[in-house]
Amino acid sequence: MLTRPARMMDLLYHEMMLPEETVSIRKKAREFAEREIAPVAREIALKKESKESFPRDIFHKLAEEGFFKIPFPVEVGGLGLKYPVAATVVTVEELAYVSDSIAAVYDVHCILAGHALLCGSNRIQQTFLRPMTTAEKIGCFATTEPNASSDLSSRSVETMGTRKGDKYIVSGQKRFITNSCVADYVTAPSTANPAGA
Repeated sequence: MLTRPARMMDLLYHEMMLPEETVSIRKKAREFAEREIAPVAREIALKKESKESFPRDIFHKLAEEGFFKIPFPVEVGGLGLKYPVAATVVTVEELAYVSDSIAAVYDVHCILAGHALLCGSNRIQQTFLRPMTTAEKIGCFATTEPNASSDLSSRSVETMGTRKGDKYIVSGQKRFITNSCVADYVTAPSTANPAGA
């Protein structure tokens, strides 16, 4: 096992500056990361990204422990924390310390896709976001474009959404869509379909 550097968050500030709910979640996330992720982190990092290599076991364990509920209000299946941003940040910190790959999956699923859906209608939230808090669905996020790269300003992005009746038609090209090959698949383990796809 590789030796990891000291955690910077432990050196830079003290827990007394954080709300108690955040301190508790940091402790839980740290213990989870050490117990469940650290033993397989190198293996995950070295695999070529594909539908088959998506870390489903870890993804489901994150859901079982309630980590996907941290950023969200109770109305959409979340924990309804008083300080959800602080709790989400310490969760990402602890996951990233052990595996930047798992931290990226968490970030895309909860922070990027999840918060985008939180801005949607109640129907969208209940249809897509609520199942993400339990890992029934996997979120993905697409920002970069061939001609825009990471410049997401309106002068660079070419993708457009045009309303047609009660739907939107989206046209454009995206590149580097994180979790795209596994997004929106039912991920509950099944004997009939062990891949969960």
